[in-house]
Amino acid sequence: EHVSFLTEIIKQLWDYLNVAGGDMIRETMEPVLSKMTPAIFLQKMDLGHVPIQLDNIVVHQIDKEKGILQFDMDLIWDGECDIQL
Repeated sequence: EHVSFLTEIIKQLWDYLNVAGGDMIRETMEPVLSKMTPAIFLQKMDLGHVPIQLDNIVVHQIDKEKGILQFDMDLIWDGECDIQL
């Protein structure tokens, strides 16, 4: 199936995904950084203005009765991330 609409959805929601993704990365990384060096923490986490693109998407039906699908895809991101410690 052709599911390029996912890339369009990501593009339209990127401003929100950027904030949510940045928060998720911060929540994941800060405990790791604090164990290494307590003085290091993330000041800023911005994934930039270029949204992630999905390409070569292939959908596999794993279990028809349970409605389980598997997506294989290439994730392309040419963004300019801004991370400040």
